[in-house]
Amino acid sequence: SRGCPNNCAFCANSELSGRHWRPRDVESVVSEMESIVIDSGIRQFVFWDEYFNCSAQHVHNLCSAICKSRILGFGRTIAWRATVGARPSQSNIWKQMVRAGCKEISIGIESGDDRVLKDLNKRWTSSDNSKIIENAEQYVNIRLLMMTGTPAQRPGTLQMDIDFINRHLHMINMIATTIFVPVPGSSIYNNPEKYNCKLKTTEPNKSFGVYDSTGLVKPVPHIISKYMSEMELQKDMTEFI
Repeated sequence: SRGCPNNCAFCANSELSGRHWRPRDVESVVSEMESIVIDSGIRQFVFWDEYFNCSAQHVHNLCSAICKSRILGFGRTIAWRATVGARPSQSNIWKQMVRAGCKEISIGIESGDDRVLKDLNKRWTSSDNSKIIENAEQYVNIRLLMMTGTPAQRPGTLQMDIDFINRHLHMINMIATTIFVPVPGSSIYNNPEKYNCKLKTTEPNKSFGVYDSTGLVKPVPHIISKYMSEMELQKDMTEFI
């Protein structure tokens, strides 16, 4: 699919592909997967949808089609992962996803501090994030996606993040932490004053080398925060990473 109806303050997706969610035809997706298996022998896939579970019906249709494909081993001889939104009401989709070959879901929880989630315009709370972890962990491996150095980070946020991780440590398999960078096109980049911060224009944040998906960005603040000094923010960021 393309597009995402969410409007997270740190994300530029609304500028790149819009907020209108457009699912790809299920038969087309399965046909491409089958072609990859036949032509290359590859049986591991990643769905790079911004919001894989935007529609539970679409997930159901896709998984059903995979489970009917002999080339894909009826879902038993392939492996795939996807990034999902924290929708506790969709507790019935995980079993079906696993039956279709899903081995891991990534959940962008960002923080265990509800003040941070609210300021970042996340649709879900830390309680919602806990519920999806509890619902999914009995079926599938879970990777948490967390972020540090955001404009909303405050004294105490670090401990809330650590506490959240510790409460769910026995349920998750991996934690991917990233350094917040004000990405061009995101709401924070376009309107930093709305988020109580200033962009550090003296830093090389106008170079796209900073927006490196490898995670090699140094743990230094890319904003001047209202809530913490640069030294305090960097200390917490370094400890968290």
